[in-house]
Amino acid sequence: MKSIFTLLIICLFSFSSFAQKEKETLEQTGRIKTDEGEFIDMYGPMSIANDYIIQYKDENGKNKTIKEKKTDWVYWGGHVWFYHVREKSSKDFLEMMAMNERYKLFYIEINMSHCFYIFDMHDNLVGEEILIKNKNSFTKVKFNSEGSHEAYNTIKKYFGDCPDLMSELELQLKNEVDLYCKGFISCPGAQELKSLLK
Repeated sequence: MKSIFTLLIICLFSFSSFAQKEKETLEQTGRIKTDEGEFIDMYGPMSIANDYIIQYKDENGKNKTIKEKKTDWVYWGGHVWFYHVREKSSKDFLEMMAMNERYKLFYIEINMSHCFYIFDMHDNLVGEEILIKNKNSFTKVKFNSEGSHEAYNTIKKYFGDCPDLMSELELQLKNEVDLYCKGFISCPGAQELKSLLK
């Protein structure tokens, strides 16, 4: 009887150690601030479904979801999204592409068209939406050269002092890819991103 009890204790200890080890292997990969001001830590991969749902894992590896409109911001893997006013009073889940001392550049893909928005530091929209329309799939021409070059020139007016951003956009043009966001880029003189993630 004593040996069975000892074996049971050893098994429970082993299982507990294994579970603890599994938990320790999960690394925090991102963070969400909800529209109610709460913070949620994310572990492992994150994805955004077509129905505007963010899918992620909690610290126990359990699958969790939250609606985009229920977030203030989401930070994951060098990318940061804000639930932000896009035009007039409409809000959308915009990815922040870059920030300098005076402006913030946001990006979103809508119906396979690439849209950019420039806001000042008081969240006022500067100019109009910068749109690179999707090429007709029947023509098999995927690169909108004219739209991408126009977008590049407009962005350059406000972010010409950001060499990392301009180099990335120039590389995309060289590779004949419609401009898009590859992750957040901080420009010289800009406040730190973490100052916005509060």
